[in-house]
Amino acid sequence: MSSSSSIPLDTTLQAARVQIASLQRLNPAQRARIAFDTNDQWRKFLAGDVRQRHQEYSGEMIRLATARLLLGDALFRQVYGSVDVRP
Repeated sequence: MSSSSSIPLDTTLQAARVQIASLQRLNPAQRARIAFDTNDQWRKFLAGDVRQRHQEYSGEMIRLATARLLLGDALFRQVYGSVDVRP
């Protein structure tokens, strides 16, 4: 660990070193699984936030609003065209 700027503010240097050492012992498939699981949890968090702010949205609208958050407005418009959904 070369820079303290990469350590989360709520984590001690010692705890960060233990976490990094643990991650370094994982094989690539295990690291990929953690990355995919983290991504899934992040998407669920975003979808829950959209659902809370837009209780009138259907499941499809929540999916689209979450996609807009993840993709950004420009790419969302390229992919989904004129779909009108607010995140």
